[in-house]
Amino acid sequence: MIREERTPAPSAKNYTGKADARSRELEAFHSLGQDKLTGTILRGKQGSYSVQGRITEGGMSTIYLATCLDGECSNKKVVIKLTNAQLDLNGGFLKGEGEGLGRVDHRNIMKILDEGVYDDGFADTAFLVLEHLEGETLSQLLQKGGAVSLERACAIFIQLCDALAAVHAAGMIHCDVKPGNIFLTKEAEQGEIAKLFDFGLVMFARKVKPDGILRGTGDYIAPEIMRDEIYDNRVDIYAAGVTMYEMLTGELPFNSDSMYSLLEQVSAGGLPIPLRARKADIPVEVEEMVMRALEKDPAKRFQTAKEMKSAILAVMAASGIMSPGEV
Repeated sequence: MIREERTPAPSAKNYTGKADARSRELEAFHSLGQDKLTGTILRGKQGSYSVQGRITEGGMSTIYLATCLDGECSNKKVVIKLTNAQLDLNGGFLKGEGEGLGRVDHRNIMKILDEGVYDDGFADTAFLVLEHLEGETLSQLLQKGGAVSLERACAIFIQLCDALAAVHAAGMIHCDVKPGNIFLTKEAEQGEIAKLFDFGLVMFARKVKPDGILRGTGDYIAPEIMRDEIYDNRVDIYAAGVTMYEMLTGELPFNSDSMYSLLEQVSAGGLPIPLRARKADIPVEVEEMVMRALEKDPAKRFQTAKEMKSAILAVMAASGIMSPGEV
């Protein structure tokens, strides 16, 4: 299997992968680094923010912990997402993400609080202010312990379905659903809450015409994107299926040691390894549900996130799996 770092816009023909590309995703979320922005006060449209330190750095942006100095979030911790000005000259990368997050207000989607522009003396750099959450990404959880329990996987998956239903109802396709973009936090009364984030590749469309761009992250990219065909919200259904598969087994659906091999298997005749071949004690009904989400033909998948949620709830009832409130 291969785990690819997201690349915003590589050509499918020229894309090359790196087997160790998830390293940045696996950095400890609360291990703060120091750089020239530490101690700086950033001024957004709604308030001001004192940068405490760097949380992590990716290819297109850097994430910081900050304290809100005024406004509705005064004295609370927030997260600052600062774009890489050299790669995002017009601020379009974060502008699209900010617009996407601003279109939805849902408990399973990370909230945007503010946005602004930082002048570092050389260039204007766009930034977003996001809610600060205690916890970890699903990717970090899987890296530490492998597969999660069936009950916990179902509870997280149901919330992911709810998040995707809200995204799609708002006329968007996320295009980068994966464990690294699902944050797990806890609330006193509601227990574990899964929140979808990172709308950096979001498409504001019901359907996307072929454009030669391989949007997404390696193993989670749907076959129709790899084949450079028209695609729609069902690419998120596929990626959610891969995520559920990984939660249940600790593995990915295809064994691949290069991006080229993955492209061949996913886009052509290769079939995902059956779920129960990875873990025999998974109920047959759960396997059937997950494998349907992974169908190469989008017409054979669940057509909506709501339909997929209904399917997992029915499977849980038939298999005697505890409901999310009982997990």
